[in-house]
This record gives sequence, C-alpha cells and structure tokens, in this order.
Amino acid sequence: MSLFAKLSSYDDRSARLAGIGLMLLSIFMFSVGDAMGKFIVATYSVGQLLWLRACAALLVLLPMVWKRRADFRHLERPWLQLLRVTLSTVEVAAFFLATVYLPLADVITYYLAGPIFVTAMSGLLLGEHVGWRRWTAILVGFCGVLIALRPSAQTISWPAMIALGGSLSFAVLM
Repeated sequence: MSLFAKLSSYDDRSARLAGIGLMLLSIFMFSVGDAMGKFIVATYSVGQLLWLRACAALLVLLPMVWKRRADFRHLERPWLQLLRVTLSTVEVAAFFLATVYLPLADVITYYLAGPIFVTAMSGLLLGEHVGWRRWTAILVGFCGVLIALRPSAQTISWPAMIALGGSLSFAVLM
C-alpha cells in the first residue's frame, strides 16, 4: 500500500496533521539544503555543486525514470521542457553563485520575491487578468521585499543582480 493510500484512509484530522508535518519537514529540508549549498560553495565552485546535486537527484530518480523511459519519446512540447530545465539550472546556479558573495538571508529574500514576479508576469506573458487588488498586493509585497533588504549600495551590486536574475528565472519557470 502506498503512502498516499495510507494517508487517505485516516480521518480528516490525521490527514491535516500529516500535511502540516510533511510541509514543516520539506521547509526544514530546503533550508538545510540551502545552508549546505552555501557551505559547499565556500570551498568548491558552483559548477561542482550543480554536478553534485545532479548526480544525487539522478540516483534518487533513476528507478522512476527507468520504469517510465518509454514515455519520454512522447513528451508534449519537448522544447518547452528543455526551456524549463534550462531555466531551472540557471535559477539554481544563480542562487548559489549569489550566496558566494551575499548573506544567505539576503539571497533568499530576493527569491521570496518570485511569487510577486509570477503574478506580475502572468498578465504580461499569459494574458491573464490581474485586477487592482492583485496589483496592490504585488506593490505591498514588493515594499516588503524592500524593507527586508534594507536598500543600500550593496543592493544594486552584481551579486544582488545575479540573485534578482535567478529569482526572475524561477518566476518564468513557474
């Protein structure tokens, strides 16, 4: 029986608690991964870190990829999939390159602006309607990012622009 089948057999309260626990675990693991990445790029290059991450992901995903290998010949819009892979690689590389020069908290603050960019770009790139309430939320969120970053000369440095570019790459990816 799969994990999801077991979870669906529990009552609503147990399922909610499991969801909360899994969300907290995932946030913790992402934070640990970011901190380990910052630690690793102090010694190794960003390219070596990306290679290490790719190899680790391949080890974890290889059984699933092998099992579904025939489906890869029938991908819908393979060039779009390639674009997503490229944007994801650029985003991760920019994140860790920015952590070489900036504090981890500042780089994460740039990345937390990603949902703001997604909402703003949805109207421009996808033609979705973004009403005045969402534009107001975008403006308030952007002000929050500015407050968290405490703008200074360092905010407009090359490492900051790398982090901002990575955040934009993440937004386009999403």
